[in-house]
Amino acid sequence: MICLILVIGSAILAPAAMVAASVVYRDLVDLVNTGKPREDMISAGDKTRILSVLRQHRDAFPESSKRALLIGLGLSGIIGLLTFTISAVTCFGTFT
Repeated sequence: MICLILVIGSAILAPAAMVAASVVYRDLVDLVNTGKPREDMISAGDKTRILSVLRQHRDAFPESSKRALLIGLGLSGIIGLLTFTISAVTCFGTFT
């Protein structure tokens, strides 16, 4: 029973944390893009520039806690995904 709760809980919490991280990232991109010319703006869908966005946000808003929130949500999502995978395999058998 505990195993099933762990699998279902992590299956719900991992994607929720990742979606929340995506929303916070979009907000950071919007803040970083404020006042920039159109050709220098970063697309909110461009996840490959996350380190650049974090650096620019840190420089523009040193007191903001949104960066820590983004990192925490992202790590929570990754840990939740690993928890789901390990508990699913442990509880229900192998991959094959």
